[in-house]
Amino acid sequence: MATRGTLNSEKFRKLLEGLQGSATFVLQACDGLADAIERSDANRTLALCTQYTQSMGRFGNAEGDIDCLVLGCTHYAFAAPELTKLVGGQVSLIEGGQPVARQTRRLLEKMQPDTIAPNLAAQGPYAPRFYSTGQLDLLESAVRRWLMQECITLPLQLA
Repeated sequence: MATRGTLNSEKFRKLLEGLQGSATFVLQACDGLADAIERSDANRTLALCTQYTQSMGRFGNAEGDIDCLVLGCTHYAFAAPELTKLVGGQVSLIEGGQPVARQTRRLLEKMQPDTIAPNLAAQGPYAPRFYSTGQLDLLESAVRRWLMQECITLPLQLA
């Protein structure tokens, strides 16, 4: 499960090519799911999760079943409880939020080492600071809702 942009990206195509022969892959574009999660629209999130998992095929441990579900968008981890109920507890869910966060930090430190890296070091390893190329009000709302804290949000311009 991933966004259409991810599934259509050159980087994803190369990754998939490198994994050919190691498993059978069922690709599912999940239009609107990240937006529903961002907006805390529980009914729409569940409806989309149901629609997309049903269209992928049968989940389980029998021959030919899908036994692993990759959450190819960092937003999808927030729908993990719903997805687990839909596909069954025997299906492994794999999400990449922590590796994405580490890579984001490395990229930010490269882009603005004098402002970001010292601030992160001075505030300790768990002091959050949130950057977005998107709408800051949506990010602030998500931080309050999911992390239950106020936050500092800053616009980020990608080079």
